[in-house]
Amino acid sequence: MKKYILLAVVALFSALNMSAQINDGQLPGTRWRVLLPMNVSYKSEGGNHSIVASPQLMFKQPITKWLAVEAVANYNIKNEAFSPKIWLGFSFGRLFILERNNYNCKTEKFSTGLAATYKITNTVGIDMTWDDISMGKEWFDNDRLQFVASYGSPNKKFNINAGYSCRYKSGFIANARYNITSGCRLQGKVDCGAKSVTAMFIWDFN
Repeated sequence: MKKYILLAVVALFSALNMSAQINDGQLPGTRWRVLLPMNVSYKSEGGNHSIVASPQLMFKQPITKWLAVEAVANYNIKNEAFSPKIWLGFSFGRLFILERNNYNCKTEKFSTGLAATYKITNTVGIDMTWDDISMGKEWFDNDRLQFVASYGSPNKKFNINAGYSCRYKSGFIANARYNITSGCRLQGKVDCGAKSVTAMFIWDFN
């Protein structure tokens, strides 16, 4: 059944690199993750609204209790660009840190970023994302720093967060996620800095 659900969603949606998500600094608890979002700009110059689409497949390999490596394959359909990525996930109690290394095969540019999640309680937490710290040979050029506070229901059915993005494309950001099952989720995001909204399907599995 999950296979047919996934195929149906793939036919409708495609994936995009997301930042300042819910628990953005934390790797998934499963080995595999499929991200299938559609991002649409709600305000653009000349009245043209951009739609960004690119499927993303992620595989996690634990190394120690506090370190895991994740290999990510991303293809941007609009730009026809394939981007392999290697992410390093660290966990220290309630603190989770994710170091991202991305390479765009079309532009031949390497970029790095950081994300962190701190779980204050089982239901309340904070997230930080710092995207594009380096882009090729440029450092801190159009980098984006985001902070959000999050809340998750005790029954783990839904999560919400809200915060602010500063530096490049500053503005209010918020996410809402609904857990259909333990591995299938729907998420929506509004990003006033990027002037876009995103709908995403997430599938975690071993």
